[in-house]
Amino acid sequence: PGILIQAQMRANRLAGEELAENNRSREVLIAALLGLTDVGIELWGRSVFHCPFCHGWEHRELPWGVLATTEVMADWAKMAFGWTDRVTVFTHGVALGAELEARVVATGAVLEREAIARLTGGAAHASGAPSLASSVLASGRAVPCSALLVRPAQPATAVVDELGLARDESGYVRVNEQRESS
Repeated sequence: PGILIQAQMRANRLAGEELAENNRSREVLIAALLGLTDVGIELWGRSVFHCPFCHGWEHRELPWGVLATTEVMADWAKMAFGWTDRVTVFTHGVALGAELEARVVATGAVLEREAIARLTGGAAHASGAPSLASSVLASGRAVPCSALLVRPAQPATAVVDELGLARDESGYVRVNEQRESS
């Protein structure tokens, strides 16, 4: 059984609420706010999300966008077709290169190279939370989009460094085949 420990950084050490020396845990979950400051924070978890398997069903058969500023996300465009036949890949002004852009177009997705200036809301979800209606590009043109698949950068956190966890070349915590960290 796991033990939940609320920990925070204080004076370069981990301090927990009423943490006694005999408290132990085999696993610790580190959750940090993702660096999603550019577009979509107000719609995060409803219409803007990082996992199509968790959130895709609610948006099936509606127009989707994929924010693809990396090769990994550009390749996710093909996966989005599992939920919809209307996929737009937004590069947000990032040059992906001719070969990668050709791969995106070959999936059947529409490629939009302009930066997204803002997202516009649509009818509220059943929960009352706002939903996405379109991605408005820098030129002012609105592209219909009911879901936006993103992969925000993982921020470097002090707690990860304090724990001495190994990171990969992209800054993510390195894990082994059993998904265990160092």
